[in-house]
Amino acid sequence: MEPARRRVSTHLVTKRALQPAKAPLRIRRSNLHRAILPLLVLANACESPTAPDATLPAGATRFTAPAVYQRWWAMTAACSASSAPFEKVTWYFVDGASFARADGTLAYGTFDDVANRIVIAGNVAYHGDVMRHVMLHAQLGTAAHPRSAFLGSCAGVVACDGVCVRDVSTPAPSDTTALQVAPGALTTSVSVSRATVSQRERDDFFEIVVAVTNPATHAVVVKLEPSGDAGPPGSFSYAMTSADQSFTAFYSERAWDVSTQRFAPGETKRWIFDIKASQMPPTTYRVSGDYGLNSAAQAASVTVTP
Repeated sequence: MEPARRRVSTHLVTKRALQPAKAPLRIRRSNLHRAILPLLVLANACESPTAPDATLPAGATRFTAPAVYQRWWAMTAACSASSAPFEKVTWYFVDGASFARADGTLAYGTFDDVANRIVIAGNVAYHGDVMRHVMLHAQLGTAAHPRSAFLGSCAGVVACDGVCVRDVSTPAPSDTTALQVAPGALTTSVSVSRATVSQRERDDFFEIVVAVTNPATHAVVVKLEPSGDAGPPGSFSYAMTSADQSFTAFYSERAWDVSTQRFAPGETKRWIFDIKASQMPPTTYRVSGDYGLNSAAQAASVTVTP
């Protein structure tokens, strides 16, 4: 009997993926929505020392998934129509921003469908979009990046930039009748998932959702302004400002794939930014959202309590 085939999904580490872009004024960046917690947080959740396993990266340690993982799993299951059980997955982390796979390449998240386990780099354990990317691999049971999921039904829910976009084998669908428009031709809105969040909660994350709708009865392609650097243009973004304006956080996602700029008649695209309340000063925040510098007409608000 041949050994079971092992499929491992990988999100390769690149500096562009993990670090802010350098100084282009149009691409606003802050890593607040990609929380980096001390590894002590994961270490405290460790179940037991991990026995040697040749299929695991060096230094991998098993841990109990934090409360927010179940909610992120549900978000990914909703967009992928998956019924894969969260409870069946085992979780491991490796200290640092990345780890080496068996072939020597670096990764910050992998899924093994034979062992039904996810291994992550400790530094991205609380990057919601990255974690949901790896979770989507687990729910689909594949190492591939099918466009229909990663850049289709789950676009904006899971991260899919550089390597992920290049791995997608099918091209983005196009409409030769689509009209080119400026971002202002679309309608932008912003919302938050929770009006009040306590820093003492086990799951103290909340989501900022920026939504963009094409109100026209015809398809459009949005012309986004150049980023000012070698990377793709900015697309969805948010900004949070405290009531006394002493604290501001902001981030602009890039249009890694042309599907981010193509809208069918009446289509709405959304982008989710995950914010961890305990990394912010407790106060009330005004939350704004943009798409290609076209701002939402009405801001949202969220209050963080101690």
